[in-house]
Amino acid sequence: LVGIIEKHDPSIPLFLFYAPHVAHCPLQVPKEYYDRLSWMTDDEGECRIQTVESVHPIDPRHDGLKYKCRQQYHAMVMLMDEVVGNITSALKAKGMWENTLVVFSSDNGGPVELPESAANNWPLRGGKYSPFEGGIRAAAFVSGGFIPAKLRGTSNDGIIHIADWYATLAGLAGVDPTDQRAAAAGLPPIDSLDMWPFLSQATPSSPRSIIPVTETCLIHGNFKLITG
Repeated sequence: LVGIIEKHDPSIPLFLFYAPHVAHCPLQVPKEYYDRLSWMTDDEGECRIQTVESVHPIDPRHDGLKYKCRQQYHAMVMLMDEVVGNITSALKAKGMWENTLVVFSSDNGGPVELPESAANNWPLRGGKYSPFEGGIRAAAFVSGGFIPAKLRGTSNDGIIHIADWYATLAGLAGVDPTDQRAAAAGLPPIDSLDMWPFLSQATPSSPRSIIPVTETCLIHGNFKLITG
């Protein structure tokens, strides 16, 4: 990604999508990052149940590293943070940051089962694979020089579905998000709403009020229905 930015002509619009798997099972990370958190104590290695040592060594270059769930996962997040920092620095060095919108979002809550990564979504209940808030309410923020100065450091209280980023970015780019081929085939329209008026505080509330989570779970405004 940094190479793409360095070679890019800033006068041409650029869309980049980075989907890091580093903070995800299997729990693998370069030894130099693993070692930087060696001060973490009272750790355990139950995460090896899903991250099988013989198949997914912590660092294939170094045999014998002990499985330490917290140390490994924190090291993985540290690496991801460094990569995002490198991308940000490249945009600034290229003079593109002031006209850039960064969307940073998770796709689900952390998995709370110890064999996977033993995430903590407190004060929300549940985790990944669950229809409870700990499984479906994820952290997200927007950044970049494109954000008006008065809005930086503020927060919005409203519903946004991850699918809404499509219509939002299309709207900012001046592109019609309609899937014409799907429409011609008689398929339903996309379920994506432009959130920029809400995020920019041009409107006081989110245009989305309903999210069908699963066949047995529906969110409507401030209420959630779970059956079964």
